[in-house]
Amino acid sequence: MENNEIVGGSETESAESTRNRILHAATQVFAERGFRDATTRMICNQAGVNVALVNYHFHSKSNLYRECVLNIFRQNAASLKSAPQPVTDSASWKNAIRRWVHWVLKLCAAEEPPLSYLARLLGHEASIPPELGEEFHQKVELPFKDRMMSLLKMALPDPSPALLNLWFSSILSQCVIYALEKPGWRLKYCPDEISLPEWLDMVSNHICESVFSRLDYRGTQP
Repeated sequence: MENNEIVGGSETESAESTRNRILHAATQVFAERGFRDATTRMICNQAGVNVALVNYHFHSKSNLYRECVLNIFRQNAASLKSAPQPVTDSASWKNAIRRWVHWVLKLCAAEEPPLSYLARLLGHEASIPPELGEEFHQKVELPFKDRMMSLLKMALPDPSPALLNLWFSSILSQCVIYALEKPGWRLKYCPDEISLPEWLDMVSNHICESVFSRLDYRGTQP
């Protein structure tokens, strides 16, 4: 089955196409049910393939879950992880803070795929297999946290670990609350006459202005 393979008794399909189809189907199932409640049979039904093909391409449910999370994170987090504009003064520092807050809000409030898949996968964090926890922490969580922590260090006179974590958790929690509200946060908070992009801008500005009322750029830390 290296170049072509039978899928569900249909005509031959390339191995890469089959793999991508399984990956897409598994992402949908894991996003909806989490790792613990999703089954390989559900994924097979969604992809239209048999269990043998899933095992051939991904070897285990745990490894398939890993590929789903890392793949969709790479696709959607590229803008946040890309090289940021240099922070050299108050204006560029505030722009960097706004960019981080707006991206996290956009993720947390996502209602359509593919970004909504990433939000749901991260929302099922408690069901992540223990053997994947550290890898996800390093590849998925730290890129977000490190960027904001570096910006906070530029604004705090004494950026101790405790103070940095207090500020980070405070900012992040204001974004994450929109992902935790079920059903849809938009039904509870966003007025009918305001579009989702407009509402995200308003929420982002509200969070950032609160930060800027207490913090401002002081210079890079040695």
